[in-house]
Amino acid sequence: MNADHTTDDDDDMLRAFCDILHSNALNYGDQLSIVYGDSRLTWLELDEEISRVSNALLRFFPDNRGARVAIILE
Repeated sequence: MNADHTTDDDDDMLRAFCDILHSNALNYGDQLSIVYGDSRLTWLELDEEISRVSNALLRFFPDNRGARVAIILE
């Protein structure tokens, strides 16, 4: 178990999930990935939003690289 109470398997699964999202952005960029009410995001837009939020979190919390983050959408 790691210092943040995760296992290496958890890290591998998270890395695989991120790789799938990025791969889908490259392969299916303009196709819809999320539809919620009137909101729609393509795979490319989703990848860009994830990168934007991740980079902002790293700027504000540079010592927490690798920490888990939950996002609640309303």
